[in-house]
Amino acid sequence: MSRKISLSSKFSLFLIGFTTVLLISLLGYLYYFSRQNIEKNAKKEVNFYTLLLNENFEKELQNSVYELNSLILKIAEFTVASLKDQNQQEMLRSTMDGFFLEYSRKYAELVFFHPKWKQAIEVKPVTVFGGKIRAAILWKRENALSNCCRKLLRISGKDFQISPPEANSGNRFIYLSLPAKETNQPALVASIPLDYLFDKIIHRLNLPEEIVPVVTTKEKFIVYSSDQLLLQQLLDDKEPLLSKAFLKSGSMAETSFLASGTDIWYWTPIRKAGLFLFLHKRTVKELKQLTGLIRKVSLFAGILLIVVLLLVRILAGRMTRVLQQIGSVADLVATGDFSRKIAIQRQDELGHLINAFNNMIERLNISYRALNQLNVELEQKVAELTRTRAELSQKQRLALIGETVSKISHEIQNKIGGVSIWVQNLEMQAGSDQTLKAYIQEMKLALQSFMEMLVNFKRFYREPALEKSRVRVYEMVENLLQRFSGEIDSRHIKINKRLPPDCADELFADREKLEEALLNLLLNALYFSPEGGKLEVASECRDGMLAVSFINQGPHIPPENAEKIFQPFFTTKSDGSGLGLAMVKTIIQAHRGKVSFENLENGRVGFTIEIPTEGTG
Repeated sequence: MSRKISLSSKFSLFLIGFTTVLLISLLGYLYYFSRQNIEKNAKKEVNFYTLLLNENFEKELQNSVYELNSLILKIAEFTVASLKDQNQQEMLRSTMDGFFLEYSRKYAELVFFHPKWKQAIEVKPVTVFGGKIRAAILWKRENALSNCCRKLLRISGKDFQISPPEANSGNRFIYLSLPAKETNQPALVASIPLDYLFDKIIHRLNLPEEIVPVVTTKEKFIVYSSDQLLLQQLLDDKEPLLSKAFLKSGSMAETSFLASGTDIWYWTPIRKAGLFLFLHKRTVKELKQLTGLIRKVSLFAGILLIVVLLLVRILAGRMTRVLQQIGSVADLVATGDFSRKIAIQRQDELGHLINAFNNMIERLNISYRALNQLNVELEQKVAELTRTRAELSQKQRLALIGETVSKISHEIQNKIGGVSIWVQNLEMQAGSDQTLKAYIQEMKLALQSFMEMLVNFKRFYREPALEKSRVRVYEMVENLLQRFSGEIDSRHIKINKRLPPDCADELFADREKLEEALLNLLLNALYFSPEGGKLEVASECRDGMLAVSFINQGPHIPPENAEKIFQPFFTTKSDGSGLGLAMVKTIIQAHRGKVSFENLENGRVGFTIEIPTEGTG
């Protein structure tokens, strides 16, 4: 046997499932959005420092041009002849010593060349005993210089030129070439260590530790990095996507981003120097902080969920106990035991429900006793009817039923008459008690309704005797519509009449009974017509029959009710007796006609009666 789950448990399980799904969704969205934000901020930061590094690198090159131009002006004062003099050589050495002292570590080598000299002057800073920096001056033939140096010395023009490190040379210098601007000035090629330049720039910018700058040539040769081995492995082996992006950017014309896991890569070309500047940032620290925050939020949400579940469990348990008591009393009522009521006093909506339920039990108890008494009487009469119906034909059975019903109705009417006298006595004794008067009025209306139902009941089981005369159906319909114009206007129902004048509407029929049939159809159409709806009244002559239709915008009749719609005592109305349409069928069949209904489009329902037109004027 499966275990029955209580309402509080179901509600708790639903709340747990719903809250868990909601919490996971929110945390997932928070993590995803925060991670995207971390990556976005990291890109902005890396982009910012890349632009600063590039800008400062260009400024340093420009400063070097100014410094070297000043040195060229000083060297231009010396001639080939004067440089052979010992004193002039000492002055040259002193000039170079002062230059290297002022710009220590910035220049690794200076090469001066003038066509009149026939030789080039190579100057390098050297450290002597005591840590002093001196200039080592060597005269070299042009063919003894490096290929790069010879190529740069022969460049003509007024602008300076920059050459990146030679491929596979193993050095970490850039070459700054300044061509001779005057005939007496020599050309100059300066070798500048990239380590010095970028260390100075990074120190000045106070670059964060998590951002690692790397400078490479177009051939993927690393000329500056704080972690060269790592980058070389990434470029060659571990990150083919980064290597592919690097090669794609080898045209010196693109700037790109690459995000891989916790790594953010940004590269941009340093076009004047023929280099690439890479910046690498790891977002591990930010992601750890985000993960810690998600854990704290999850813990807090879990604790809050447990507290809420406990409170819901307590409240649901209280409500469940109340509902269980209501259910046990309802089970007793279902078995016919009206002696027990719900002994719970509350001031909320549930208390109102309990009071209404107790009042309903009391009224059901009264009705139940009355119904039992009536049931005993009805069972006796039905037994009598059952015995006689087996011996009679259809007409005889109807006549006998009509007579029996008439007797029953007479007896019930006598009893109801007695009840009415007591009701009148109660009304006279009510005085000014308005509540009691209201109850008495309800009883009078109920007795009146019951009397009308008995009259209809007797009429239904009597074969109608027709008193035919010449009647005009259209006038009869117009009179009925006029009689109920007040209700039609109050409910804003629009009447659409389609009564063609060429169709004969005079026929021989029982005026009173035909009017009753049309009245029942009109009342039925008005009952199911919505407020502000349309009601169509149409007629036509076809095959010797006069057809009159009432079409309303009420709900369609379900297929399962189609066979029962004209049966006696079948009704879908809350206050109907179920005899109206059955009486219509009896009256129309007595006139050798027929009645039918049809579910039309746009939610419309039409009832049609057809009566023969023989003898019409």
